[in-house]
Amino acid sequence: MKTVRIISMLTLAMALTGAMPAQAQQKQTDFAPQWYVLPQVGLGYHVGEASFGDLLSPAFQLGVGYRFTPLFGLRASMSGFQARNWQCHPVEEYKWNYMQGNIDAALSVTDLIWGWDAERRWNAHALAGIGLNLSFKNDDANALAATPTAPGEPNAGFEELWSGKKAFFAMRLGADVEYSLNERLAIGLEYVANALPDQWNSKRGKNGNMDWQQNLLAGVRIALGPTRSGAGAGSASAMSASSSASSRRRAVGNGTGDVKEVLPPDVFAKVTFAPGSSDVPDKELSKLQAALDKLRQSPESHMTLSGYEAVDQPVTYSSLSKKRAEAIKEWLVQHGADASRIDAAGKGMKMDGSKTDTRSVEVRIE
Repeated sequence: MKTVRIISMLTLAMALTGAMPAQAQQKQTDFAPQWYVLPQVGLGYHVGEASFGDLLSPAFQLGVGYRFTPLFGLRASMSGFQARNWQCHPVEEYKWNYMQGNIDAALSVTDLIWGWDAERRWNAHALAGIGLNLSFKNDDANALAATPTAPGEPNAGFEELWSGKKAFFAMRLGADVEYSLNERLAIGLEYVANALPDQWNSKRGKNGNMDWQQNLLAGVRIALGPTRSGAGAGSASAMSASSSASSRRRAVGNGTGDVKEVLPPDVFAKVTFAPGSSDVPDKELSKLQAALDKLRQSPESHMTLSGYEAVDQPVTYSSLSKKRAEAIKEWLVQHGADASRIDAAGKGMKMDGSKTDTRSVEVRIE
């Protein structure tokens, strides 16, 4: 179909355009899974027995989705609301309304071909899904069916006439192109074709062909959380973590504010805990973010977490060092780290006589 060809060519052109900055400037930035909302409005076109303009009707769609990876996401949406067709004897238009719930899978064509790049502005997606269509207010067709007709056209040609409310199963296929305004906002144009049973428009098609409702929709995708993480994410926490990483390697406090020490060359960072606690302090999260970024930037690297207890702690605290190491590992895994690349172990008390290594976990990346 001509419309499908145009959308396909536009999608490919946008994908090619979006790839250029991706190859020119690669960033050490990771994709962050996120929820989003997508309100859209536009035009619907029902394939029928009239000119193109006479078959257009208003359309809308409101979706909520989740992007699991740069390549793949799922979206639930509600679309509608009017379809329009014409009958031949007598020549007259008729309309009916519908609401359709949809589940669509989205595949990023640009990321599939050129890989994820947070700096890319243009993106294109292929869409496929299913829907449940609830149609109603088919009053025009029922009124026309009751009027006098041409010879040989019983029921005014409405062989599949229905009334009241009726549910239909739909299959969906489409594509979209998006332009990112910033990390959380993107404007886009989407084309989707809905294939419905032959009786949807109250007529019987040739050879039992399906009825087609095609929608062209413009909208704004609003991400409900960060879409990227890592050194290039642009967030204040990520930038401060990156900029302070080198200074932490040179000198780190022991949590009292009085003593600073030089870290051993093999220690990336040291996370200090409150007395008797295995809860990761908020003030130490920048160190964990920097360690997480380092782990992501070095796919072959491995992290070792060595937990320690305060010197001369009571026996009841004997497992505290292990809990501290495991608490840091849990935080890293929750924020996207691969658990198989992290070893966490409790070392008990520091036995080298150092008073400054108490209540801490040493982070090593090799």
